[in-house]
Amino acid sequence: MTKKSTFARNFRYFREKAQLGQEALAQKIGVNVRTISVYETGKGYPKVDLLIKISSILGVPVEHFFADSPENAGRTNKPSTTGLSLSEDSDAYETVQRYRNAIKACKHLIENGNAEAGQSLINSFSSAVDELETIYMRNKEIEAKLRYATELISSIANGGKPFK
Repeated sequence: MTKKSTFARNFRYFREKAQLGQEALAQKIGVNVRTISVYETGKGYPKVDLLIKISSILGVPVEHFFADSPENAGRTNKPSTTGLSLSEDSDAYETVQRYRNAIKACKHLIENGNAEAGQSLINSFSSAVDELETIYMRNKEIEAKLRYATELISSIANGGKPFK
């Protein structure tokens, strides 16, 4: 599937999911209804500022318009390229997938000469990295508590006193 057809499919999916007709969306973003048709047939893309406005109206992050599957935007069944195995139910898994979709969107926009869109996507990257860092720190805290509990249980099992 080409990038334009991926965008077109996802654009239509998210418009329909928001229960907006082509005319209603066109009116909300200030374009002709034929322009919406151009986007949905893969014959063109909205400019960055318009894409951001569409993203806001449809309640969909910009990077999801470039995801492999609109139904699972932010989540895929693909294994991690780093070899990590994350549960699809985990916050980390979803954050990683959002980050990957943002990278795809950024690459796509750069390939099409839309450098000004970089700032919008950099914000998505920053948010994803912040969330990953929070999750990492939370996991480190949990690991420390588990180590302490394991040492405590081991001490008690070997006849030691739990607290001195």
